[in-house]
Parts: sequence; structure tokens; C-alpha cells
Amino acid sequence: LIPSPQLRFEGVRIGENDAVTIARARATPEFGTVFTDRKLFRSVELEGLKLSPAAVTASIWGSNITDALRILRITARGLRLEMGGLALPSLDIEAIMTGEGAVQSITLTNNEQKLLAKIEPGGRRAKVEMSAEKLALPFGTSFVLQDFAGKGTLTPAELSFAEFEARAFEGYLGGNARLRWGQAWSLEGDLGVRQVDVAKIAGPLLASGRLEGSFTIQKGSIANVDMTQALQGSASTGGATLFS
Repeated sequence: LIPSPQLRFEGVRIGENDAVTIARARATPEFGTVFTDRKLFRSVELEGLKLSPAAVTASIWGSNITDALRILRITARGLRLEMGGLALPSLDIEAIMTGEGAVQSITLTNNEQKLLAKIEPGGRRAKVEMSAEKLALPFGTSFVLQDFAGKGTLTPAELSFAEFEARAFEGYLGGNARLRWGQAWSLEGDLGVRQVDVAKIAGPLLASGRLEGSFTIQKGSIANVDMTQALQGSASTGGATLFS
């Protein structure tokens, strides 16, 4: 009861196969509703929250099946998303609810990456705005985008950026991207780059495969071949050829 009325919980598990686990929860009720059939909580604070993909979908797009409980604001520190072993960062979350119990807006932050994402659900497609000082791809590579900013939509099956811009390889990137998940993950989109250091691209970005497109490289160097000697009839390898 002191300094204000609270309900406290530990070791909370919700759903099949523990779809939601919460280490600790603190709920602040509207005191006059504690003894009524319709309970109102001004805020709920969560610590050690872990969500499965199905729980994420239900949290954003699920409907409130009871009128007995209303929550106005939910906050969580160190949210962990269980997404098939992907290296997703921990997030702090603030969710604002409507009077009908639906999600009005969600704000996600990560201080280490200076990440800020705002989600506004609407039907089965939510609006997303995201910015980050550093944004690492969650699978298959150590590739990191700097000063990322993008706008798009989120559905239960994909995150799509209609437009984004970022810095990488000492240059600038922009375009659109679509990240899909389920039994398999896929990332596709159109990418434009300007003024990048091409010597730094292949190693961190690609282990194998093929890259197709039109590009211009200025003020570069071709390794392991001296074109001057080759044109003079020498078959020797090594050296380098500068070009502009």
C-alpha cells in the first residue's frame, strides 16, 4: 500500500509453451476499482519480459476478450524477442492503450544503438518509423548500418520499409527493403549506393552469391595485375593498376 497501492507478481508465465514469461511485474490500479468487477490499472511495469513470435502478434493485433480489465500504459525494460536464435537487441518498450483495451501506440528504444522505433497499429498493417545510430542485420553477417532512418509498415508476417537511408562503407545507401519471417527468413529490396569504398563491401556483406546491377567506380585500384606490363606482353602477375 505504501507509497502507493500496487500489485506485484514474480515468475509470470502466460500461454502455451510459455509464450510470454515475465520475471517481475508491478501493476498500479485505480484504487477505487480494486473491489469492483471492472478493474482499471493506470500502469503496468514489467521486468525480464520475453515474447515468442505468436505473442508479439497477439500483443499488437489481438483483441481484448474481456471488459473486466483495462490497462492504460505498459512499460518493459530489457524486452527479449524469441525469434529462432536471431541476434536481436534487447529493447525498452512503452505501450499506450485505448479505452477499449487495444494498442494505440508502441515505442521501442535501445540506448546502446541509439535506436528509436514507433509503431501505430491500424487494422492488420501498422505504421512504423525507425531511426538508429547503429543498426546491425540480425542474421548471417556483421554488416552494420550507420545513421539509419526508415518509414514503412509492419504485419504479422513482415516488416517493409517503403524508403530508408543510411551510411555504410564510408558512403550512403538508400532504397526499400522487405524482411519476411516464418519457417524461413528472407530479405529483399532495391538498394542504391553513393560514394562507397568498394574494397570494404564484398567481405562483410557477401560470403557467396551474385550481385547484379549498374554501378560506377571512381579512383580505384585493381589488385594482383599490372595492366601496363600485360599490354607490353608480360604474362607476370602481381602488382596493381590504378585507374580514375
